[in-house]
Amino acid sequence: MGTDRIYDLEASKAARDKAMAQVDGNASPDWKDLADHAIDHTARLHHILSSDNVWYTLDEWEIPRPHEARAMGPRMVAAVKRGTITPSPLFRPSSRPELHASPRRLYSSNLRKKTDG
Repeated sequence: MGTDRIYDLEASKAARDKAMAQVDGNASPDWKDLADHAIDHTARLHHILSSDNVWYTLDEWEIPRPHEARAMGPRMVAAVKRGTITPSPLFRPSSRPELHASPRRLYSSNLRKKTDG
């Protein structure tokens, strides 16, 4: 049985980048600004965080969800580029029921001060 699938890491990365650019371009500038503030706020509160923590912050602030929830991905990437957070090799199951406990990357905060005790 043959396969007509193509396994190509570079093509996969290009498709990811294209999709992230598209979803980011479709998100409203106001929502993106609020999401960036929520990431910064969350990074000041937690040494380790995931996008679930950021969604929780936005929900606490009563910010309506964007049309496409995947819009959070480009905001997390932007936060990495700003130096707010650093991706770790660790993942945690999502606590958001609509994600069926799928793995979410964990990030280290670069804003939270490390304290002894």
